Amino acid sequence: MPWHIEKQDGRHCVIKNDDGHNQGCHDTRESAEKQMAALYANEEMMQSKMYLLDDFLTVRKGEPYRLFPLGRIVKGGTVREITKELAGKFRLPHFRPAIKLGSSTDRTSITGIKGNADVSIYETAEAGVKTGTKVTYLPFELTFKKFAAIAPVTDELLEDSAVAIWADLTSRFARAYAKKEDELVFTVAATGIINLGGVAPIAIIGDSIEDITFDEVNRAIYSVPTPSMQNGRFYFHRTILGVLQRIKDTQERYILTPGPDGPVSGTLWGVPYELTEVLTSLDNDAAGTPFIVFGDLKNTILGDRTRMTAKIFDTGSVVDADEEDLNLLTQDAQAMRVVKRFNALTVFEEAYAVISTGGAS
Repeated sequence: MPWHIEKQDGRHCVIKNDDGHNQGCHDTRESAEKQMAALYANEEMMQSKMYLLDDFLTVRKGEPYRLFPLGRIVKGGTVREITKELAGKFRLPHFRPAIKLGSSTDRTSITGIKGNADVSIYETAEAGVKTGTKVTYLPFELTFKKFAAIAPVTDELLEDSAVAIWADLTSRFARAYAKKEDELVFTVAATGIINLGGVAPIAIIGDSIEDITFDEVNRAIYSVPTPSMQNGRFYFHRTILGVLQRIKDTQERYILTPGPDGPVSGTLWGVPYELTEVLTSLDNDAAGTPFIVFGDLKNTILGDRTRMTAKIFDTGSVVDADEEDLNLLTQDAQAMRVVKRFNALTVFEEAYAVISTGGAS
């Protein structure tokens, strides 16, 4: 057990086992037990999570929205049943992030609401008739997708390998799932950021990534609403770094500044950037191709219905990479099967700008 209760100076204190950290002291053991129960509930939440890319999402300038995980959730040690009827009762100013890192749901999808227009205010005379303003909230739903794979391994390879095969495969699958999450956020057809109709398009003058200038970088920053501009980042493939390192601003200063770990992280004209393998690389340079995204990922939801689960089998038949049947029992092999359910959805498309090469027909 990661926590225990011990008495210190006449009080009942909750102590973490591995490092002895004091989580808090209480006058009664009953209060200490309640805190420890909450800690265990939160620990359980972390094992199966539904979360936002960040704790807060802005749908319109200054306008938050609340994410409702329909179903049974555990939050702060308390079990709640969230229904559509309950979700519909929430009104401003009570909108705050309802679900954060560590909360979980048992449904196949999550439902939220977002405002589709800002409100307006009007000057009025003393005791004058007040002008009404219209505000509308629209629902959205994020449905989870299942991603799975099976990797067969011969008994001989397991016996002769100098590395731990199953541990290595687990790491490889984890990297593959991380890449798939990036694809769902940035590049997947129809719903990836670069394929959304509401983003701000920035076309460079020229049909090659090499033609990008300071002007396009500058326009991307100012093409999104102020909250997204203030918290925004650039996202691009690592092979684009060499091109961006050669760009200078109007005062002949290089706009790319490497961070403490070199060019892996740094700033582009004072704005942070992050590298992702899923956006267009310099090797795939072509006319009309999006290759840089700018914006605040708080406006995109990444939902994990289940964590990555792995099982190892030594009986049954699987289809290998060459589309041939492999009988694990008769052909002396084992297989690892991994499964994870998750998906991503952008709820405010206007929060992003996408820089593309020009010259598309």
